Amino acid sequence: MKKSLLFALGLCASLTFFTSCDDDDDDPEYTDIVTFEDVDLGEAGYDDQNTFVYDNVLIFVNNHESWGSYFGVSSKTDTTTAGYQNDASVFGVGGNAGSKCFGYCYYSEYTGEGAIIEVVDGNQAGVASVSPNRVYVSLTTYAALALRDGNDGGGYGEAVKLKKGGFFSATFTGFLDGQKTASVTAYPGDFRGAELRLMTSWTAVDLKPLGKVDKVEVTIGGSDDLYGDYGFNAPAYIAIDDFSFTRNGR
Repeated sequence: MKKSLLFALGLCASLTFFTSCDDDDDDPEYTDIVTFEDVDLGEAGYDDQNTFVYDNVLIFVNNHESWGSYFGVSSKTDTTTAGYQNDASVFGVGGNAGSKCFGYCYYSEYTGEGAIIEVVDGNQAGVASVSPNRVYVSLTTYAALALRDGNDGGGYGEAVKLKKGGFFSATFTGFLDGQKTASVTAYPGDFRGAELRLMTSWTAVDLKPLGKVDKVEVTIGGSDDLYGDYGFNAPAYIAIDDFSFTRNGR
């Protein structure tokens, strides 16, 4: 789905959810980097209710109110409190490269749609599609404590703990004009080797294989041990930061 430019402008005016463009030596010239730094999070330190709009070009869709997948923005760094009431904390000291804020993503498997990043339809900048370059990924505290200790704060114990041979994955899928371009999968939790590996520090994920897209969908899943009779038992959250992309004109 695409939001109209009028809708995006209305959101921007009411939410003042903007970040500035930045350069990065590791990315192509004129690349945009979504840092989430300029969002006013108030005393709560996070916002899980409002759609985030970047420079009137990209929308990080929030379907929280309808119990769907969504993106939020946070500065929370509580690494000890287990459970859903701490779902907006990164399992670390802050955003990527010493920054304060970061985005985070929740995937609702019941809606059939992942968390969506999409180009603003009819934007005044003349951007028809973007070419994602990379994104930094880390675990949220809610997910990390569940995968590592089997502690999701709700008394489910071992039901959500990542076991030997298992994995916890985040997949970024690109679309252009409704057609899938490619997918890239990262493994924020991975126990397929000799020891459990968790992304407890920011890790770069190469998104260049997605090519030109007007939408990116993020879904979260894992190995069979993370599923039960009622679906996915692990907290379906990841943190993201410094999403970089190159603009493509019409």
